[in-house]
Amino acid sequence: IIDLLGLAPSTVSKHLSILYQAGLLESRKDGRWVYYRLARNDATPEALSAISWVTECLRHDRIICEDNRRIKENGSLVCE
Repeated sequence: IIDLLGLAPSTVSKHLSILYQAGLLESRKDGRWVYYRLARNDATPEALSAISWVTECLRHDRIICEDNRRIKENGSLVCE
């Protein structure tokens, strides 16, 4: 994400923390690293609805699709 967005690690970390606090992300810690993913079943209905809406709205966005292609080799989302 840092390389993809061209932002400082502290900036990305802060934004991920905010998304986590909002219930949109889940996290797990492994040593000094924190791994995030989109919230799943334990998320509130509102969070799941927001994730679904954003995902659908951006599914065919040109920039998002280009970013997905750039990170495809890491097993990330790919546009259909």
